[in-house]
Amino acid sequence: MGGQLVGSSEPPQKLSFASIFEKVLPFYISIGMSPEQFWDGDVSLVKAYRKAYEYKKQEWNVQAYLYGLYTYDELLRVAPIYHAFAKKGTKPIPYRDQPIEIYSNHQQEQKAKVDKSREMQLRMIEKFKKINKHLSKKEE
Repeated sequence: MGGQLVGSSEPPQKLSFASIFEKVLPFYISIGMSPEQFWDGDVSLVKAYRKAYEYKKQEWNVQAYLYGLYTYDELLRVAPIYHAFAKKGTKPIPYRDQPIEIYSNHQQEQKAKVDKSREMQLRMIEKFKKINKHLSKKEE
């Protein structure tokens, strides 16, 4: 066999750097990089464009997930009226009045703390109003 691959009649092609760069150029143009930036710019710029593209793909994926989540949610809200044994007069669950909140656990904890703090502030304001009202009655 002489060191050659079985079934391979042609020698492997040697790729030049220029041919590799020409092969990937359309991809970088498609993600917004100009040919001048690709050929003459800093190498780190190519890495930055590729990383930005990965972030965009991740964002698109999250958006697609949210579209599916909203669609699924709305189908579940109208499902009661399409149930085969639904009682006469059954109505769908109303459409959401607010968007679905998407938070990480840390963000949810922070929001809960802020909400609790605000609630406590409002209670204290009400107590001070009652005290002021009581004191103003005593002065009369």
